[in-house]
Amino acid sequence: FGTRAETSAAMTWQAGNDYTVAPVWFRIERAGDVFTGYQSVDGLTWFKAGSSTVPMTKQCFVGLAITGQKQDVFNTSVFDHVIIKP
Repeated sequence: FGTRAETSAAMTWQAGNDYTVAPVWFRIERAGDVFTGYQSVDGLTWFKAGSSTVPMTKQCFVGLAITGQKQDVFNTSVFDHVIIKP
């Protein structure tokens, strides 16, 4: 679960649950300026990966990104069951 406090700032990473292995479900919830990330192996039982306070306006754009954390190593990922709720 990675966040940055402002544009171009360094990423802050929170590892989450070490016992969750791929494939995995992720969920992000926003309450004001607090973003909380969760992960699950079955989409039913959720573990809190961490939370981060990121000041931003009420309206924001949502996107999905992935990183392999290693330069020159390709990462293939699939996003499915994507739901965005107001």
